[in-house]
Amino acid sequence: MTGTAFDERWGSRTLVRAFSPAAATYYRTHRPHGLAHQSTWVWSCVADEAGQHYAITREFKAEATTLAMVSKLDFNTERDSPRAYNNLYLGIVQHDIDAAHGRVRVRSYPAKGSLPFSVDIEPQRYRHTEAGGEVDLHFTALGPAMEYLCPGELEDGLYASELCEVEGTVLGKPVRGFGGMDIAWGPPGIGWTQSKIYTLLEEYWVVFVNEFDDGSREYGVAVDGIADFSVGFLVRNDAPAHAGGAQIAMRRSADGFPTGATITLGPETYEFVTTARVAQIKGLMQWANGEMIQANRRQGARRRFAWIEYFAKQGR
Repeated sequence: MTGTAFDERWGSRTLVRAFSPAAATYYRTHRPHGLAHQSTWVWSCVADEAGQHYAITREFKAEATTLAMVSKLDFNTERDSPRAYNNLYLGIVQHDIDAAHGRVRVRSYPAKGSLPFSVDIEPQRYRHTEAGGEVDLHFTALGPAMEYLCPGELEDGLYASELCEVEGTVLGKPVRGFGGMDIAWGPPGIGWTQSKIYTLLEEYWVVFVNEFDDGSREYGVAVDGIADFSVGFLVRNDAPAHAGGAQIAMRRSADGFPTGATITLGPETYEFVTTARVAQIKGLMQWANGEMIQANRRQGARRRFAWIEYFAKQGR
């Protein structure tokens, strides 16, 4: 979009709300506002007792999966973290629903040389395995999920994000941390990477959880992009505290990788500080691990989690 006027017929304003998904929400035939399932992502950042952190992501569509990653986080902001596996399954999937029990099941097909995966989903609870069970994680939602609708004359878009507590095992070692599931819907026949949100609008995308010393928690989503595309969602102790917009001013290193950001989310201002490079797709996307710290209330936190994605393809 650099040097090109934004066509307002695409629509860039967002309508943000808190909601509780039903089993059908997660299934490929769910048609909210007449839109079709584009993609689902199940993701997490967990650590074992020795302090080794893992960043784990699996994407799947109605018929196939084209992205899978398990990274061993290297807390060095000068280089990308190494992958734990190089042969995770990519290909067609079984994507079914057990309506009687309210469960969605996604599985890899048998494939020689690839490590299988599975995702079992119930409302606000799911299990994600990779590498034939060497990664085995259980998710429980922290509270209400976020959904935003981005209507337009030329194309509509809908997106949901649900943040979770995560526990399980990686390579036989107990791990815990945070994660979630994101789902995108759009016009039938348009995939996520062809959608207006991905190709035109989004620039920065942040998810985070803070668990404070007194046991209270907050979590949220902050998105910023071109025109007036903006999403802000903040939940404190199970109650939505903000559902509207956000502003993100990002800082980058000499090679363009995110080093930090100032983020305005409703009444709160946060500082995001990068602690590790998770991964990047050269010239398109950069993904960093870090911490979100309130600028005006320096509460002690026993656990913090935050990821930021920078969509460098926008040329900014």
